[in-house]
Amino acid sequence: MSRSLDDEVLLRLAEAPCAYDPIGDGERLIVTNRYVLFLGRGDDPAFNTVQHLRLAPDAVDKAVDEVRALASKHGRTALTWEVASPATPPDLAGRLRALGMTPAEPPIAAVMALLEPPPRAPAGVAVSRVETASDFRTFVSITHEVFGRMDRLGDELARIDREGARDLADKRFVRYVAWIDGDAVGAAAATFTDVGAVLHSGATKAAARGRGAYRALVAARWDDAVRRGTPKVVTRAGPMSRPILRRAGLQEIAEIALLVDRFG
Repeated sequence: MSRSLDDEVLLRLAEAPCAYDPIGDGERLIVTNRYVLFLGRGDDPAFNTVQHLRLAPDAVDKAVDEVRALASKHGRTALTWEVASPATPPDLAGRLRALGMTPAEPPIAAVMALLEPPPRAPAGVAVSRVETASDFRTFVSITHEVFGRMDRLGDELARIDREGARDLADKRFVRYVAWIDGDAVGAAAATFTDVGAVLHSGATKAAARGRGAYRALVAARWDDAVRRGTPKVVTRAGPMSRPILRRAGLQEIAEIALLVDRFG
């Protein structure tokens, strides 16, 4: 499909969200006209990514060597290469597999965008922004439960006690909690940039699903993007969240092949 300039800007936001996210302690961001390399905390391919790939056909091997060297310099030995459908060369995913990279789990993600007001949530669902350490603890308790990370919850709560106030001071990255009948049942976040918002970590507790919490979280973040003068929203979606996001009004604009690269 043909895209306007605005759509191209929005696609870059969706394809390389790491280029817009706040950078924390111990993290690194390297942006070139050929790739965006983000190195998170620790040597885990889920948090060390290569995005927005625009490589010349005769320079793929050289670029891979270059990225691996940069990652190794900062103590990382595993990356996830995110090959979106607009990436070049068109056969890039196959070339990377030929270099020993393997499909991630899940191996594919959709790039989705919200370009008009989403459906509103049913009455009885409220959404609040996370503004206090207590709210922050509620937020991470929900996300860790839904995403199966309860073994990490204690460490994250301790980190919030030490560093939570600093995290909350960054108004580009905003966290939200959804409530039904006074109970915290859902959580989500968004990064707000000068071209639009990137949605992160939408999660609803199993017992509350189907009651509108997820839609309410999407709508709240859309409303905040509108208030900031950037009424466009993008996100990534795996197999489970893709149909949920479609129902919330988001459209698929690209697909990403996810490849794990272990080179240490």
